[in-house]
Amino acid sequence: MQILLSLLSGIALLAYGIYVTKNGVLKACGSSINVYVARSLSSRLWPLRAVLAGLCTTALVQSSNATAMLVSSFLGKGIIALTPALTIMLGADLGTAVMARILTFDLSAVCPVLIITGVFLFLGKRKKASKIGRILVGLGLVLMSLKLIVSSTAPVAQSETVQLILDSLNGEIVFSIIFGALLAIICYSSLAAVLLTAVIAGGGHLGFTTAMAVVIGANLGSCCLEILGSAGQGIAARRVMFGNTFFKLTITVLVLPFISYFDPSSLQISIQEQVIWFHVIFNLIVCLGLLPFVPLYARLLKSLFPDPPAPLDESEPKYLDENAVENPALAVSNAVRETLRLGGFLHEMLGFFNDSLTGKTSLKSQLELKMTQIENLSAKVRSYLDQIEFDDADLNARWHQVFTAVVSTVHAGDLIKRMQAEVTILNKNPEENFSAHSRADLIKLTKIVNENLAFALNAFMTGRESELDLIFSHKNDFKELTDKYSVRQLSKLSPESNGGNDVGALILILISDLRQLNGIFCSLASSRWAQLSAQKQTRQHHPVKTLIENE
Repeated sequence: MQILLSLLSGIALLAYGIYVTKNGVLKACGSSINVYVARSLSSRLWPLRAVLAGLCTTALVQSSNATAMLVSSFLGKGIIALTPALTIMLGADLGTAVMARILTFDLSAVCPVLIITGVFLFLGKRKKASKIGRILVGLGLVLMSLKLIVSSTAPVAQSETVQLILDSLNGEIVFSIIFGALLAIICYSSLAAVLLTAVIAGGGHLGFTTAMAVVIGANLGSCCLEILGSAGQGIAARRVMFGNTFFKLTITVLVLPFISYFDPSSLQISIQEQVIWFHVIFNLIVCLGLLPFVPLYARLLKSLFPDPPAPLDESEPKYLDENAVENPALAVSNAVRETLRLGGFLHEMLGFFNDSLTGKTSLKSQLELKMTQIENLSAKVRSYLDQIEFDDADLNARWHQVFTAVVSTVHAGDLIKRMQAEVTILNKNPEENFSAHSRADLIKLTKIVNENLAFALNAFMTGRESELDLIFSHKNDFKELTDKYSVRQLSKLSPESNGGNDVGALILILISDLRQLNGIFCSLASSRWAQLSAQKQTRQHHPVKTLIENE
């Protein structure tokens, strides 16, 4: 009973350590993690960078399963495509093998050092040091849990019953693979299963060929854990998890016929070392052998797991993953993508408004439908944002920018709806009320506003200073143009024409509304501009502090 409790506590501690490490990495990277991922995959050497990214991430979070969840979240948000995501997973599996090699060394002093240093930093006053401390504590817990799992199961291997079971596995390749998969699932980690297999083989209870089969099974067992973890995570997660499973299955089928021909007896290393090195070589073969064929696997997975049909109700959110709320950076990024969808609805509303300026009618119902979709989706985005908890200053600024942008889209939609009603009045008697020159002026202004909305949404998404400067340049140019058109309209007003003056007043109101609408669109990026300006001032006033924090 005591052995079972020790094993279960070790597994629970491993799961918690992986959770703490993963969240620590996300908090340390902040909202810029998406940018880092996108940049690392934007060069010609992206396959190598993707493999290294997967290897380093797994070495940091101590779990290819955790890496798979991160990758699937990036894939679901459109930050990376399926092919780079699968390439990262090849590196993640190799990272697990490398960590198994490292953990066979005597690291008894490392675990307490990580935990003590991590707690000291975590309880400190500096936020960045606290985030690093969280990561170190998580790594320490992972190392402690792996040691606890191996040590608690070692006595089990000494019992006569277990020894009979292990002896019966020798020569039974298929059953050995099944045993290895079950061992990985029970230990909640292929890393722990491989280490335990090496210990058992070192005790003389498993031959090298059988131990290799158990290691292969442990790798497949980790894929089962990933598939189980992807339940309810969407199509993106299933593609990543099953893709990694297909990688392992392919190499397993190719390696199994030749497994009995491996004979490392000539090497001057123990059987325990032989098992660990086989684990490294197996995953290296998976990585290098299948890297050129990743695009083929991507196409296969897309056919097996096609994209779900678009919802009939466009006001339903596409990217608000409730499971990502615990990761603030990822959750805010999800809200950003939905905000961009709201901007797309505004584009469509401006298109309807422009059609009404050309004299088309019966657009009221379409415009009202888009407005309803904006109201419904914006309410869901605001509710999603309210669930996010964080303590990062940059993330806090981004959160407020997104929240303000969502509110602004509703305001802009109401304004376009009101403008549509004004144009409907002008269209009742176009020959008398609405001159071709006035129509042309309003159509030109509407086109410019629609273009500025596209610029503003791009600046809102990227936050590049060059794009922000362009936005404010366009805002000044638009103000000058609206002033010019307003003066020209005022010059047409006549004391003798009451009806014409009413029409002119409506046109002046429309020009003013378009200027206000353009200002709302520019405000989508202005909060980001204010954030960047504040950061610049902070660096200028506190250069030493900023340098230390960057280091």
